[in-house]
Amino acid sequence: MVGTGYRLFWVVISLLFLAPSLCHGQSNFDFRYVCWGSSKAEVKATENDKKIKYDDEDLFVVRDVLNGIDCDVVYIFVDDKLVRTKYVVTEKYSNLNTYIYKYNEFYKLLSEKYGDGKKSSIISDHYKRKNSDLGIGIGMGEVHFFSEWKTPKTNISMILTGNNFDVTLAIEYQSVALAQLDNEKQKKKLLKNL
Repeated sequence: MVGTGYRLFWVVISLLFLAPSLCHGQSNFDFRYVCWGSSKAEVKATENDKKIKYDDEDLFVVRDVLNGIDCDVVYIFVDDKLVRTKYVVTEKYSNLNTYIYKYNEFYKLLSEKYGDGKKSSIISDHYKRKNSDLGIGIGMGEVHFFSEWKTPKTNISMILTGNNFDVTLAIEYQSVALAQLDNEKQKKKLLKNL
């Protein structure tokens, strides 16, 4: 009987240690299975089945698939607190218009979850007349799409841009409460590099 109680105790302790954080008693996560302010150890415990691409003090990156698309999942920390995250699409398409299709697909999904987003774009005059060439314009750095959503706890943005035919499609999430901490760290890094 003592052996059974002892094993049950360790099973419960193990589950508590390995299970994703419940956001200070809440069951609603801010990003995937973690909450803003989570430690790197807590984040790593939730991504233990993913292939690690990069891991240092302030950055943890794993590979995953989002909506059938290969991507990197990026976690950004300041003082061992999760402050910002990203999905960065790593899948490459020879038809650059496919990126626009994927961008619009993600826009619909994000709007379904967070409400209508605020869309904006920068399109050079040449590409305003040639919608079928917008993908080439993105690759050339002459067409850019941007959308954003705001929730009480998270600012979400999605960008589709490019340069020299290297296209970036990314969705970024930033903690509202920890944004100042994140911004200060970015500013210090910038000032160091100036």
